[in-house]
Amino acid sequence: MRGWARAGGPELLVYVPPEVRGQPVASGGLLTVESRPDGSRLMHLAPAGGYSLTVRPAPLALIGC
Repeated sequence: MRGWARAGGPELLVYVPPEVRGQPVASGGLLTVESRPDGSRLMHLAPAGGYSLTVRPAPLALIGC
């Protein structure tokens, strides 16, 4: 996700469901991640101008058949 906001603009709030287990990476703002009891996460991004927010894929967790 990419966007633009003025520095000091309102916080961007992104809900990440528990099934998405990758690590978030942000540029152009201050990112804090709040883990929730159900395994979901809330990501808070305070923009500082143009920003991008990515959730990278989680590593494979192979299990036997």
